[in-house]
Amino acid sequence: MKSTIFSMALAVMIAGSALAVVTIEDDLNPAPFRGQAGTTLQAWSFSTNANPVDADVAMNEYGQPVVEMVGGFLENTVWLSNDMGQQGVWIIDAGHIDDNFQGSSDMRIYVPNVPVENPIKHIWVQLVYYAQEGREPNVFVIPEGDFGVNPVPRMNLEEITADGDYYHATYSIDLEPNPDWEYIFIRPRDCQVYVDSVIVETQCIPEPITLTLLGLGGLFLRRRG
Repeated sequence: MKSTIFSMALAVMIAGSALAVVTIEDDLNPAPFRGQAGTTLQAWSFSTNANPVDADVAMNEYGQPVVEMVGGFLENTVWLSNDMGQQGVWIIDAGHIDDNFQGSSDMRIYVPNVPVENPIKHIWVQLVYYAQEGREPNVFVIPEGDFGVNPVPRMNLEEITADGDYYHATYSIDLEPNPDWEYIFIRPRDCQVYVDSVIVETQCIPEPITLTLLGLGGLFLRRRG
């Protein structure tokens, strides 16, 4: 969808004061919590074959979000400069997946978080991809890289729309409590998946008493001023 006019100019608060305008590719379905307290936003358009690759847009004060192609079938995991008019596409390949999902290649997204165990974290992913019809990729989360977690938290497919051969899909999940960081995996389902762009947004929600104390602190500072 980078070949069509689906970019949006995003106005964001920087340090609670100035406004900055950032253009994000394929930003069709922003997170409902965007711009609220405790949020992050990171986006990749894969304009080069760098692997791993830092986010093109990184509004995350807790660290640098990174995408990396990983797994056991990397010989067919390749970058295309152009595919059906899409500019910059990674192919991830299911390969020969066994019952333990061995053999698949994955797109792995590292997202750092608030380093405090808040009660809940919202994760919102927008993904532009091509795959065989009805085989949208699995998107799941590994909190703090703990692959022993059972069951593996799988993101919910909220919405999917088509534009030619490519699709725009939106996924969401809530983690309780929020981890210090997480991996988000994009994994093909018995096919190849062509990934054109990814946007990840998060929000960590503190305890209500913490919000109250923060509010009182701000009020105290205003009174002193």
